[in-house]
Amino acid sequence: MNSKAWIWLLAFGVLTFPGCSHNPVGPVYQDPGKYTWTVDTLSYPGSYQMNLGSLWGSCDTDVFVVGHSDDIRGEMWHYNGRGWSIVNLSALYGGTVSGAIDLSAVYGFDSNDVWAVGERLWLENNTFLDSSLIIHWNGFKWEESKVTGGPLIDIGGSGPDDIWATGANTVFHFDGISWHKAPVPIPPQGVRFISVIGVSTDDAYMVGYRNDVVQPADTNAYFLYHFDGISWSVKDSIVQTAYSPLAPVRFGVKLFSVKGVAFSSGNNVVFRREDNSWANIFQASGVWIVGGDDVDNLYALGGYGTIYYFNGSDWESVTIPYVSTTLYGVWTNGKQVFIVGNDGFKTYVFHGE
Repeated sequence: MNSKAWIWLLAFGVLTFPGCSHNPVGPVYQDPGKYTWTVDTLSYPGSYQMNLGSLWGSCDTDVFVVGHSDDIRGEMWHYNGRGWSIVNLSALYGGTVSGAIDLSAVYGFDSNDVWAVGERLWLENNTFLDSSLIIHWNGFKWEESKVTGGPLIDIGGSGPDDIWATGANTVFHFDGISWHKAPVPIPPQGVRFISVIGVSTDDAYMVGYRNDVVQPADTNAYFLYHFDGISWSVKDSIVQTAYSPLAPVRFGVKLFSVKGVAFSSGNNVVFRREDNSWANIFQASGVWIVGGDDVDNLYALGGYGTIYYFNGSDWESVTIPYVSTTLYGVWTNGKQVFIVGNDGFKTYVFHGE
């Protein structure tokens, strides 16, 4: 190949995959109240439903959002610093994943190490079944990990060689080489592991959920699991029935960790793991999810455009342009923030900078 061709390829690579710049001095957090907000609607002609809710980025020019689409396209979108575009995962559109799929969560460690999990719908004996789906971006293409289990809901870990993927009666662990099913105590009625984080290799947490534990009352039960480096065990539980809907909430149902600190959120409360217990650090109507890039740079968000920002000492309400949307995910580097939500039909990404 001649030198001109190499120069062209290099230029193309730079233009197509912009790198992430890092501040060697350290983060300088902006007040989101001073942000200018823009809104992108993620949809395409012919699409009826685009419910995306999980968001992760390596930097502000490399952000992914995943979820459900009514079509074979649209389960994943990518932001490159200039705009959002569909990631064509399906083999029918040049991708590497076959069949009908949905994605539930995306999580990564850098621009060349991104994971997404969900489910694949497949046919066996004229019956449609759901199965685990794990895909990985290695900087060049999305590759599928061959696993068998229930539909997956969440993924998280403490590092590239310590990752957990969880879902319906199913927990997988990645050791840096391959995925293996992890032994976990599961109640007879079954459980959906809806959230997982890895603080370190010997400190991980999951929240399991099941409905209708006791008939005839409509019962919701949440189980807090902990991994100590050897095994998973149930550390706490919350049971809410039609007769006792206000059962004490001692932990949140969605988990998040940053810089070695664990948080949980849900039911209008944000908890922080402190001294082997979960301390209530914030409470507000509509709060469901917490996220951020530092313990002093956090966002709590949820229903009807609810957003609160924590600057290390105080929580403040943040207003975005379009509020009749349930918010499900947030990513920030302290200078910009992306927040994803949907109204049941279309997905909106709010970008503050």
